[in-house]
Amino acid sequence: MLKWHGKKISEEAEQGIYQTLDDVTEFLLETANQTAPLREGTLRASGFAYVDKETLTGVVAYDTPYAAEVHDGPERNWTTEGTRAKWLELTAQEQQNRIRDYMLDGIRRSLRG
Repeated sequence: MLKWHGKKISEEAEQGIYQTLDDVTEFLLETANQTAPLREGTLRASGFAYVDKETLTGVVAYDTPYAAEVHDGPERNWTTEGTRAKWLELTAQEQQNRIRDYMLDGIRRSLRG
C-alpha cells in the first residue's frame, strides 16, 4: 500500500528553504559589514537580516537615518581603509555565485528530506 506524505514533505521543504534563506541573508549581512563605512560602528550595528516565513522572502538592510544616503551617495574618503559606498549592493554582486550555489544546495537538501 502506498501512503502519500505530501503535506509533511512540503512542510519539511519549506522549513529547509526558510533555513537556507536565513543562512544566506546572515552571510550577506556579515560579508557586507566588512566593507560598510565605519566611524563609530552605528551603521554596521544597525544592519539586520530577516526572512519572512510566509513568503520565503529574505531582506538585508541597515536601519539608521543616514544609511541610504551613505550607501547611495558619492564615494568619499572613508575613515576606515577597505570601506566603500554601495557596500551592500557590491557585496551582493560579488557573492552572487556563492549565494546562488548555497541556495541551490539548500533547496536540493530540503527536497530530499
